[in-house]
Amino acid sequence: MEYTSNIKSIFKKESFNTKDGALMHKYVVEFVNGHNPNVFTTKDLDYNVGDEVTYNLDQAKNKAKLMPKNINTYSNPKDDIQKYIIRQSCLDRATELLKDRNYNWEVETNRKKLTDLAEYLKNYVYNG
Repeated sequence: MEYTSNIKSIFKKESFNTKDGALMHKYVVEFVNGHNPNVFTTKDLDYNVGDEVTYNLDQAKNKAKLMPKNINTYSNPKDDIQKYIIRQSCLDRATELLKDRNYNWEVETNRKKLTDLAEYLKNYVYNG
């Protein structure tokens, strides 16, 4: 049966070689919901205490298969374009605000003032 819960603790137990020679690691993963099944994997367990995990539990064998982490790699091109527009607008506004200061833009510290102000404005747009 499939469950979703947060990890309360992870204990690495013994490792052993399978019939085909692969090194299998045994873990006991305790979940907040009270389950504490054995998890077998040939790789190191890539989960941390507190992570929310979906898993299939075979209660008869007290064995679970952890589902892969749901990593959202989708990026909406329109979102990226919007970010570029915001960054460009903030840089333009920072330039406008500092134009009367007669900075020598060849000096690194003066360029840093400009980019720092643009970054500040961008963060304000994103976070308020």
